[in-house]
Amino acid sequence: MKKYILMFSLMLPTWAIAQTYSATESVAAIRSHTGYWGSHTWIQLEGVSNVENCNQGNAAGKGPLTYMLVPAEEKNMYSLILAAYTSGKKVQVQLDTADPAKINGFCVVRYATLM
Repeated sequence: MKKYILMFSLMLPTWAIAQTYSATESVAAIRSHTGYWGSHTWIQLEGVSNVENCNQGNAAGKGPLTYMLVPAEEKNMYSLILAAYTSGKKVQVQLDTADPAKINGFCVVRYATLM
């Protein structure tokens, strides 16, 4: 029994580390590039800024908005976000803002829903 309690207590801190942020808004910018850090696509949503632990920058003159990284292997998620952008519909995203999940300061999009 003590073994199980010890195992559970060791696992608890990893659950507590998870940090997320959710937003539903129109896509302000999509950027895809390759370079020193590999191939990446990131998005910015209208009016979403100052998300804790996430980098932000100016999106085509729309002010400072939070960068949201779409993992390279998530082709379906990228297609969904592109569809939202071209149709003018809003997209709901959930970001993983925990430090281990970030890639070069970009918080990673874990879920995306076309609204």
